[in-house]
Amino acid sequence: MARLELLQGAVMSELNGWQQPLHYGDGASELKMLRESVGIQDLSPRGAVRLVGEDAVSLETRLFSGQKELAVGQAREGRIAAENETVSLLQLRLARDEFIFLTAPGDAETVTEFLRSPPAPCVHTIDISSGLAGAGIVGPQATFLLSMITELDVSSEAFPSLRCVQSRFADVPGLLVRQDAVTGPAYQLYFTREYGEYVWEVITQAAHRIGGGAVGTEAIKCLQDGC
Repeated sequence: MARLELLQGAVMSELNGWQQPLHYGDGASELKMLRESVGIQDLSPRGAVRLVGEDAVSLETRLFSGQKELAVGQAREGRIAAENETVSLLQLRLARDEFIFLTAPGDAETVTEFLRSPPAPCVHTIDISSGLAGAGIVGPQATFLLSMITELDVSSEAFPSLRCVQSRFADVPGLLVRQDAVTGPAYQLYFTREYGEYVWEVITQAAHRIGGGAVGTEAIKCLQDGC
């Protein structure tokens, strides 16, 4: 996706060994898109760890004791305590015996070690970060944009915040997570890297048709900080 982002005018920065767009030359316009239409952010640097197996639920319950068991299709924000640091993550339950943990760039190894720390015979913990690409879809028109690339009902009534689902998007298998911000609807769409450029092009072209476009990390941070 970096090749297309550079063609779109991205100024790149490095974070934990990953190149990601800082901005696309006009931060004010990017912030306006996020507030009035929709902005598309590259989430490919995010960490992702898969927990799967017959004992996945019992292991998850032990590690996150005191929390209500997630139902299939639900997501939950959380933190884990590692050596000298606290790591934030987004926990997804995709199936009866399968979870995904999404975290910040560079934190996947810490999460993997945390999940492997107690012995569990029928559980596999796999860092899948390098195999995934992702796009954040943020803004008041985010739900409408998704309706342009999937038959799935992603409205607030059918698919509220902190839900996840596997479906097809632009005819490609993907994982969709909704994690609304204070400012409005916010989705994360993940897909295998082999489809990265294709999906990025489809999404950004759809965004352009409704007054949106690609945005960098600076505009996202400014939106979150209430600039």
